[in-house]
Amino acid sequence: MRFWRIWDALREITASLSRGLARIAHPSASPRGGVAVERAHGAAQSSLSKPWRPNPEGRRSVEDAVALARAWGIVVEDDVRIVASDRTDKTLDDHEDAAYAGFMSTRTYTWDDMLSNGKIVVKLRSTVLDSDEGIVDVLAHEMHEINALRGMFEARHRIPGAELISLTETDRPRNLHDQAWNVAAGVVRRFRGGIK
Repeated sequence: MRFWRIWDALREITASLSRGLARIAHPSASPRGGVAVERAHGAAQSSLSKPWRPNPEGRRSVEDAVALARAWGIVVEDDVRIVASDRTDKTLDDHEDAAYAGFMSTRTYTWDDMLSNGKIVVKLRSTVLDSDEGIVDVLAHEMHEINALRGMFEARHRIPGAELISLTETDRPRNLHDQAWNVAAGVVRRFRGGIK
């Protein structure tokens, strides 16, 4: 049994380092007795559009960032709350520009499970607000994922956590997370070219 605990710890470290995903594998007190439970959250990292040009006028407010995103066709629904996260906020890993929600493989989720006080909270690294390119890049990515998940929840009402993790984890070609980076890269290309 000790070997498997060490193995799980090594898997945790390897997954975290190689994938850059806040994903933890550990033995749980599940009915199956020690089955690994995966935990993950939607997160934006590994942008295809970096480096971003800084804003000459400096950092934008969150409200200005949302207005900019909407002006470029990014759908930010009223039940989404964007909050700036600084370096002292340890809920974002060093490589993450934004994150939302949290999923465990052993749970099943409804849309309401993703909400806090009626809103889905997206934590945005405050340095993203230093660049309009960064703002449209990261918000296009996060909103693509969130709006796609919204549609899935509307159609199915309940989604297993393991499926949500599979949809939003890094290094999985053609999953929702991967598609979101392609969408975001397209928005940034239009933004850089001034083509709405």
